[in-house]
Amino acid sequence: MKHALRAISILTASSILVAVASVLRYKAVAQWLGSSGVGTLGLMVAVTTLAITVVGLGLGTSGVRSVAQSAEDVRLQRTKSLALLIGSGILAVIGFVAVSLLAGIESLTGIPDPPWEFRVAMGATVASTVFNAGQLAFLNGRGRLHLMAVCNIAGAAIGTVLTLVAVGTAGYTGLAVALAGVPLATAALTAVVVKRDLRSLSGAPRCTARELWSELRGMAALGVVVTLALTVGSAAQLGARLLVRDRLGLEAAGLYQATWVITTLYLSFLLASLGAEYFPRISRLRHEPAAASRALDDQIVLTLLIAGPIIAWAILLAPLGLRILYSAEFTTADELLRWQLAGDVLKLPGWAVGFLLLATERRLAFLVTELVWNATFLALLLPLSQAWGLTGVGVASLVAYTTYLLACYVAARRACGYLPRRTTLVAVGAATLLTAALLASTLALGSPLIAGFLALSATAICAVLVRRQWTGQQPEARVESVR
Repeated sequence: MKHALRAISILTASSILVAVASVLRYKAVAQWLGSSGVGTLGLMVAVTTLAITVVGLGLGTSGVRSVAQSAEDVRLQRTKSLALLIGSGILAVIGFVAVSLLAGIESLTGIPDPPWEFRVAMGATVASTVFNAGQLAFLNGRGRLHLMAVCNIAGAAIGTVLTLVAVGTAGYTGLAVALAGVPLATAALTAVVVKRDLRSLSGAPRCTARELWSELRGMAALGVVVTLALTVGSAAQLGARLLVRDRLGLEAAGLYQATWVITTLYLSFLLASLGAEYFPRISRLRHEPAAASRALDDQIVLTLLIAGPIIAWAILLAPLGLRILYSAEFTTADELLRWQLAGDVLKLPGWAVGFLLLATERRLAFLVTELVWNATFLALLLPLSQAWGLTGVGVASLVAYTTYLLACYVAARRACGYLPRRTTLVAVGAATLLTAALLASTLALGSPLIAGFLALSATAICAVLVRRQWTGQQPEARVESVR
């Protein structure tokens, strides 16, 4: 676990730097082009994100598992790596053609009379992102996490400089560079690194076209499930927004959107870093149920130790966060946000189980667990929102994550005979009790002092436990950390 913590710290730091670069780009666009410029860029981002999800076929996820599980066989790893990179390249070309060359694609953005540069930039963004997902999956599966961090940071820096120059000199048309600059620069830099790393596999016997197709088909089969799960989640969120708008009004829908963005993003850096280290590791243990169960236990405990204090402070400071990120009128959504944040405590163990299911090729089980959350949330949304308004939406989210965690436990039990250790049960139970106490102190008692004491105590305790993991003072947590 000491190795895992170091890898996570590197990737989290790189994610933060990339986020800072993104803020600088948006600030520059807002400064020079105003809200209309930011809105135009946001519309293009929304369309390209959807295209990337559909065209990419989830190879960025399934490729990690495929490359990582072949670490002991150089020829097999070379075959899987080439299949991943070639497949990503083909999908990138398809994405570019579909977005850049097909007539009418710009109409999806709703931008009136967009210049031709925007269409090309959208196609280039889809192509470079899809291809780079395959490249990063190759590096991730090979354990080259520090190289991933360097490429992401350098690409963000170069793309940000290009954006500042383009928007400052070309104005509105420069938004094309603001959209495509970072993904193109990152993909180009990563290609150089991948080419060098691929040479270490060049001594293996050559593979046939049939073998490449077989490996690519296997990766696509798993990737399609991930894509389908993402699509179902996006559709469920769209349905939720429409229900909230129809039942509670457009203003309530805006408040829900604002809080959902916060809950989506505030842990994204941490979970991306945790996943980059954890997924390849558990993929290598797919044929060792006992070791996979221990790795799952370690990951749940580590995730709660790191994310628990973050969630606690987020619950405490919810009104302030809404005021800073949006405006004073959004603070009326503080109860909704707090209920949503409480659900994240239950989401985190399920998140770790999700990677286990993907690593062990339990594709249907993974999809079912995702469907459980979405179906439960939508089923409860209507009656609870009618009874309690926006607060009912938050309660529906928390109950949905409770059923999601139960579904994940059943799926993990079937996948590898998983039974949680006492340490894991204590960690989940303590995190749940802490969250309940924070909700009670902020919502029922209205006492920020009690909530602040709880958050500070949780931070201190978790910091001590994480330090013990880092220094290797807790033998139980070190089992199967690196394989």
